[in-house]
Amino acid sequence: MLKKILMAIGMAFLAGALAANDGMKRFALTRETFAVEAGTLIETEVNFECEEGYVLAGWGAKIIYKHSVPEFFAKPEVKVHKPFKDTRDYDVIDVSGYLHFPKAMTKGTFPVRIDTTGMPVGEYAVTLQGRFMKDGKSFYPGCSLFLCITRGDNGKFAPTVQEQPEALSKPDYSWAGKITVSGVPEKPVAAGTKLKMSCEFQALDGEAFGGRSVEVIRKNAPRAFFDRPGLKLKKYPASADYDAVVLVPYIHSQPQPGAKFDFTLDTTGFAPGKYKIYLQFRIVKGKGKADGYPCYVFVLKIQ
Repeated sequence: MLKKILMAIGMAFLAGALAANDGMKRFALTRETFAVEAGTLIETEVNFECEEGYVLAGWGAKIIYKHSVPEFFAKPEVKVHKPFKDTRDYDVIDVSGYLHFPKAMTKGTFPVRIDTTGMPVGEYAVTLQGRFMKDGKSFYPGCSLFLCITRGDNGKFAPTVQEQPEALSKPDYSWAGKITVSGVPEKPVAAGTKLKMSCEFQALDGEAFGGRSVEVIRKNAPRAFFDRPGLKLKKYPASADYDAVVLVPYIHSQPQPGAKFDFTLDTTGFAPGKYKIYLQFRIVKGKGKADGYPCYVFVLKIQ
């Protein structure tokens, strides 16, 4: 019923905004209808394929006024864009900022995350637009996600930070001859769990291991984790998305070609959700000077 209602109220807009499918052979959500309470983090995926000669360079998501509830656009913290002076129907709120792919793709999947914190009760159609490119020109066809908020909350809405497609975000471990991390739970664990973990590392020829730390950055953790008062942050001056919290302090070691070490990851205070945990190494060459600080990334889920 929700989908039918939203399709009816949005048909005129969708016919105009999404009918010109320049470059889009397929752009479909694996799940497109949700009925949730505010504060729920919605997670789904888009499966896409480009027409011949086109590439997908990125995507973004927005809600327009005519596909929302008035109370949402009246909230003081939301940023409203007004593309047309003579009508309010097409005022826009970004659900996520535009995500640029570091390497354009012709087909694949990418994750979609929508944090519904602060969204008033009502029905919404979220417009997802891909940026399809050919010969330097951009086109923006897409699809819609249909959302019903069944109960509101007192939180503040903010655009959701998105993650790169898995095909573009796989870390490059060419700096390591061997690296394994054991003790990573396959299933979600309760906050407060103290995870006993170990790492075995082998450097490439001519390099050595000189220390490590364990961190999480803002863009790869639930927003509630970084919203806690009194949290000690490593600030990243270029972008707050890369602010970090050190979970295990840096430990220096004399340069060695290989190592196996144990560490404890304390999840006390972790908000529910998915985290990407960064095990950062100090790599040294030659006379013992640091050559770089590459990272090994693993996923941790808190229930």
